[in-house]
Amino acid sequence: MSQSSSKFITHPNGQITHVFDDKFVDPWKPCETILIQHGFARHGAFWYHWIPVLARHYRVIRRDARGHGLSSYPSHGDKYDYSLDTILTEIVDTMDQLGVQKFHFLGESTSGMVGEAFAAKYPERLHSLIICSSPTFLPEAALSLFSFGRSSWPEACREMGSRGWGEALSKVPGTVSVPDEDYVKWWISQVAVSTGEGLAGYAEFLSSLDSRPFLEQIKVPTLILAPVKSAATKLEEQEIVQRKIQASKLVVIHGNGHEIYVEKPEDCQREVKYRITMSTILKHGKLGEIHGVLGDDVVQFLGIQYASLKDRFAKSEILDRDLGSSVIDATRIGPMVMSPLQGCDAEFGIIQHALPKPDLTVSELHGLNLNVTVPLMQRKLPGLGSKLPVCVFIHGGGYSTGSNSWPQYSQARMVKLSADMGFPMIGVGINYRLGLPGFLTSSELREAGYASNNGLRDQINALRWIKKNIGDFAGDADNVTVMGESAGAGNLLQSHLAGLISMSGSALLVKPLPLPVSEFVYASLVKSMGLENLSGPERVKAILEIPIKDLLEKIPPTMPLMPVVDGDIIPGAPTFSQISDKAEDPTYPMPGKQWCESLMIGDCQFDGSIFSLILGPRRVGIAQSFHKSIEKSFAHHPSSSEKLFQAYGITPDLPDNIALRSIFTFATDIGFLAPVVSLARGWPGKAYVYHFNEPNPWDGEWKGDTTHVLDIAFLFQNFNEFLPPAQKEVAVIFARDFIKFVNGEAPWAAFGTSSQGAMVYGPSPERSTAAFMPYIRGNAEESCGRNSTIFKLGEDIPLDELATAWGDFLAGQ
Repeated sequence: MSQSSSKFITHPNGQITHVFDDKFVDPWKPCETILIQHGFARHGAFWYHWIPVLARHYRVIRRDARGHGLSSYPSHGDKYDYSLDTILTEIVDTMDQLGVQKFHFLGESTSGMVGEAFAAKYPERLHSLIICSSPTFLPEAALSLFSFGRSSWPEACREMGSRGWGEALSKVPGTVSVPDEDYVKWWISQVAVSTGEGLAGYAEFLSSLDSRPFLEQIKVPTLILAPVKSAATKLEEQEIVQRKIQASKLVVIHGNGHEIYVEKPEDCQREVKYRITMSTILKHGKLGEIHGVLGDDVVQFLGIQYASLKDRFAKSEILDRDLGSSVIDATRIGPMVMSPLQGCDAEFGIIQHALPKPDLTVSELHGLNLNVTVPLMQRKLPGLGSKLPVCVFIHGGGYSTGSNSWPQYSQARMVKLSADMGFPMIGVGINYRLGLPGFLTSSELREAGYASNNGLRDQINALRWIKKNIGDFAGDADNVTVMGESAGAGNLLQSHLAGLISMSGSALLVKPLPLPVSEFVYASLVKSMGLENLSGPERVKAILEIPIKDLLEKIPPTMPLMPVVDGDIIPGAPTFSQISDKAEDPTYPMPGKQWCESLMIGDCQFDGSIFSLILGPRRVGIAQSFHKSIEKSFAHHPSSSEKLFQAYGITPDLPDNIALRSIFTFATDIGFLAPVVSLARGWPGKAYVYHFNEPNPWDGEWKGDTTHVLDIAFLFQNFNEFLPPAQKEVAVIFARDFIKFVNGEAPWAAFGTSSQGAMVYGPSPERSTAAFMPYIRGNAEESCGRNSTIFKLGEDIPLDELATAWGDFLAGQ
């Protein structure tokens, strides 16, 4: 029945908690529960004006905190543990005694800190978390302010009493924000309901409370209501909180003080009701009911398995059976495929800035999953008839590391931006097998029925799954653009898609291995595992049964585990002459050139820096090593070696650091720039070329350089709050152009035979707030921040020979 009552809960420790319990829902209708926790010195009655709005649809419990309102507080001499665990346990006990298992937690001011800790420690008890005007800790300045000239905040409460303390606080700008003298009088009288001693004990507890360690552990949907003017918290601090809580949305409430829930109740209530009622459940005709997680104007469906594996080397099999009556929990990221867990941190090291990281796990058989990010349209999931374009991201990582669960690859912000632009799209990130399970092959394995290039087969199956299932996510199965970065772009031309985006990668970057090399890799593994004396079938059986971690530990990091030329998935090793020719070469068919109308392709100004991972340990004497290797490669034509050395200024006596940088410049040109221009020239449809030149703004070895992977950091918007204003603007415009391309729009003039131009992103002038993004027409690489050196050199030495020489040096030959 509908009711409003005042109740008292007695806890096992003897303390008593007072609650208001309001429910005016139609008696025959089920409803969820909202727990409201007030800020310091206030109590449940302060939220009187929220009850008519919320209690009509929810059971609303307003709980007086320990020592506040009508709740008890420990007396001197009581053996009461005034700790966070005690406070949280009392909240759990309160809800248990009220018969509430799961609820929405609305914490205002300092109770938001308690709510953050509760969400981290008791996620199974919450539908959602709402924090309003909440700091994450109270700095010394706040503690000093609340002391009002006394020795401490608790002593001020004791000496001044609750009324005196409330009167003093009401005079501080940015606290009581309603300009009504009668309200202020009422406010002070309600603070006086509590006792000074009761407030003092809780002030002692709050003085050392710090919710920051809990933020990254919070997985429940979270709404952050942030004031623009507050004596307790700043908007910048709330933005950091939003960044650290995975499934959170920040809403700025424009008021005159801290108590936005009083001054702007309609604004706050509207956002709370929207957040609570927003459905994240998608009814998929084939997959069943999929539960996603609500983000900032997007819903993410995480960790959806697209294929199964019978064992570690088996072909993946698409999960396309009808699951119409099932329920899929897609609220948490799925496991990574077998690859180093520290890979994410290693890439942060390359970027030179880290992001909050979720709990990452690996799985041998269940890592083939994908994440689908859908924009909210008019505050709800788009209808099935929306047919939004789809952007599928394939991560790089040298075929050895990477995952769709890494935070730098989250597409949530880019998808939100697409909707804000009026060009909504759906983002999908996929996993595929890497390293040993992804690319180990041999005649013995193939004779046992295990195909080559498992990682690429996984990519193909992911795209097939998307084509079959994306329609019920409101996506257009016939309008899918695949975006690959680095190694993730290596096989794009073999797929049937509406559009292709190649970021700092192609099959020319690291060419597929010939089968004899894969036999050498297999033989090395057999030897390292001590399996030489077994028969072929016995070896295959052993490799399947040996714990995968043991196998991975035995593999030297220099062992090449990457795609191989198998005559099936990869028909051959591409050449510059093939990809720069608009005509189809039967020895290296590229279906994408025939049916895919549009290609976007680009690079970073110093992409070659990524090879520091391989060449860094070989730094000492690197100039001499480079000379010996190149001279060996061009033994038949010594003048070619000299032209290369002269073009890049690499002499045998060059200091190691200078030599290494010059070698990276050559790597940038032959591995990234030359493939970009060659592919654009040979594309029969429309090709859009870009050059990304924004320098790395963060401290580290590569500060000031436009390094590999930096374009991803800008594109997905996940580092925006850490960028200077001009670079943040570049990041947004960079993403906008990609979004336009995914939506079938021309982002800039196409690369043509007569006008071979490119869009250039940066560098933005130092200390400027204006972005710098010119479109450069013509064939002037220097104007784009690139070297024409490689193309001038290519007039005398075929680019394919230069690429082979680079590959041999990289391999240590």
